[in-house]
Amino acid sequence: MEERLAHGDRFRTWTVYGVVALHGAMTYMVGAPGWWYVQDPVRSPAFTLMVLALDVFLMPGMFLAAGYFAPPSLARRGTRGFLGEKALRLGIPWVLGSLLVAPWFARASLLALGYPVGHLGAFYRTVFLGPAYQQAHFWFLGVLLAFFLLFLPLGRRLGERTPEPRPIGLPLACCVVGAALWFGALGTRYPLDVWVHPAYVLVFQPLRVGGYFFLFLLGALAWRNRWLERPPSPGCLAGLGGAATLLLLLSVVLRLRLPEAPRGGGLWLYALAHEGAAVLVPLALAALLRRFGDAPSARVSEAARGSYGLYWLHQMLLLPLEALLVPLPWSPWVKFLLAVGATLWVGQLLSLRVLRRLPGLRRVF
Repeated sequence: MEERLAHGDRFRTWTVYGVVALHGAMTYMVGAPGWWYVQDPVRSPAFTLMVLALDVFLMPGMFLAAGYFAPPSLARRGTRGFLGEKALRLGIPWVLGSLLVAPWFARASLLALGYPVGHLGAFYRTVFLGPAYQQAHFWFLGVLLAFFLLFLPLGRRLGERTPEPRPIGLPLACCVVGAALWFGALGTRYPLDVWVHPAYVLVFQPLRVGGYFFLFLLGALAWRNRWLERPPSPGCLAGLGGAATLLLLLSVVLRLRLPEAPRGGGLWLYALAHEGAAVLVPLALAALLRRFGDAPSARVSEAARGSYGLYWLHQMLLLPLEALLVPLPWSPWVKFLLAVGATLWVGQLLSLRVLRRLPGLRRVF
């Protein structure tokens, strides 16, 4: 985040930590997708519940935060400066990660599925740039860059910030309904968790990408309308938190009961619960931190500065650690805590060290 807001720093840091925990838990969940890079035979249903819950709201939260700071960034830098900053911050790391690092993850996926793979050069030319193409976790950078480009013609129309906070009800309802309609409509055509890569440029889940863009725009409106300008009242926080929790629980329960290719009322009910939780949980977390997590902290500010680098690095640290732990007959919880804890510590350390040695990057990252 570009402004040093304590609650914003905490939101960004804990969201990235949650992504690390989500990816760490997938190795130990029951029913992990066959393509997942590391398969540990020791698993627990608790990790399945963790993955299903975290997967609903973490990425929406990251898009919401990005949208919140898009209008002030555009106003401060102008169109050319805005595009240049996003090219440096997102474009270059996205291209480098997708072309140089993601092939190793694609290779690990095929090995997990039991397919033979040749040496890396032949694999890169014939398989990675073909049926096994993916961008690993770097897909987020490409999609976010696309959202910033789509935002440019809209950003100038947002106008100045409102003098006082405006009601959030109608925009919030439109975001939830619009995201649910997108999810439900495309759910009749695509499987729930399918990934696509049109023209080998962007990689995303078609059912969710519309909701991500709605959250991005909602974040921009949150900045313009000052929805997070003041700490929420206890009643507002309780209502928002209660609704978010109920929708998240309903989303997880429905997901456990859904058939592989849901149709009809079941699909639409799940779409509403899933997208409702995807919108309300990040807003509830942001409101909670606005009320209780706004105390300045040098440690939190430093962790927030390193969170982007941690996101970029985390799977390169996490997955080899989990692979090394596979032969050990330990509890999955011990393995999970060791792998995730070490990844958070080393990833933050490396990220901050790079920023200290290259101080010019601080203006970008």
